[in-house]
Amino acid sequence: MLIDAATAGGEDWAADTLHDAENNPHMWRVGHASPEEYVMTYGQDAAGDIADSLLQYSSEPEVATWFNSLPDKEDEFAVGWGASRPTKTIMREILADYFYDGVSRALEKKRVA
Repeated sequence: MLIDAATAGGEDWAADTLHDAENNPHMWRVGHASPEEYVMTYGQDAAGDIADSLLQYSSEPEVATWFNSLPDKEDEFAVGWGASRPTKTIMREILADYFYDGVSRALEKKRVA
C-alpha cells in the first residue's frame, strides 16, 4: 500500500509541478535547463518529505503502528524477526525512491505522449 501510494504520489506531484513549470517559466529559468530538469531536481527534495509524510501521517492507523515498531537503528546482533526488519530510516529511503520513480515515470509518459 505504501509503495503504491509513494509511486502514485510521485507521478501526481510531477505532473502537477511540470504543468506549473511549463506555464510559469520563471519557476525554472534560473538554474535549470528545462521544466523537466526543474521537476527532477525538486522531485529529489520532495521525495524525502513525502516519504516521511506517508509514514508518519497516514490516515491508516496500522501504518503508524507498524512504522513506530521499526527499529531506529540496525542492531548488528539481532537474530530472527528483528534482524530482517528495515530501520525507520531505511523505510523512509525506500519510499522516497519509489516516489522519485513515480516522478521519473510521469516525465517519461510526458515525453512519449
